Amino acid sequence: MTVHGVLLVRGTPAEIEAWVRRGVVAAHVVPVQGWVGVCPAESQTRVPEPYDAVVPALAGHPLRRNQRPGIGFFVTRDDSGERALLTLQAGRVRARTEWLAWTPGRGTHTLPPLPAPSIDALAAAVGRPGARGRILEALRSKRATTQEWLTGIMLALEVPAVDLILGPPRGVPVTEPEEQAVETFLALTADDLREERA
Repeated sequence: MTVHGVLLVRGTPAEIEAWVRRGVVAAHVVPVQGWVGVCPAESQTRVPEPYDAVVPALAGHPLRRNQRPGIGFFVTRDDSGERALLTLQAGRVRARTEWLAWTPGRGTHTLPPLPAPSIDALAAAVGRPGARGRILEALRSKRATTQEWLTGIMLALEVPAVDLILGPPRGVPVTEPEEQAVETFLALTADDLREERA
């Protein structure tokens, strides 16, 4: 599978680099107009299946309250084709990631049992309550590519860094997960993996 895109979060680049180091995905950290963009630097996480998918690991990695909302715009491609993923990590007390997908011919759809963000939640996340109509129109688009669909949503939300959907600018270094973070993740999921293999 290949994956590219960006997760936009709040905070300083140094804070977000520290957050990336506590995860399991190597990424490029790019400051952009009031946000920090986190672009995956590899197509798999640093942990084995079933936790090797980059987008869930990045979009689902809990953000601190002052780093939320986290809004993700990703394109994934595998043997079954290409799809776009829109993620929203919000919540005042606990972080919770919500998901929408878009595939050619089908358009926008949810990914049960994963929760989906509402139009109001997306508008509130970027502080643009008046953008509901534009967001709805962008979400309903069917005559587009995955990148065009994501670009339309970013424009409707009036968030920067549309070009980061394709990847980071040249020369942006890779922030690597710390070995301790990967080991901790493996220890926490060891019981789940044993049950799954039993």
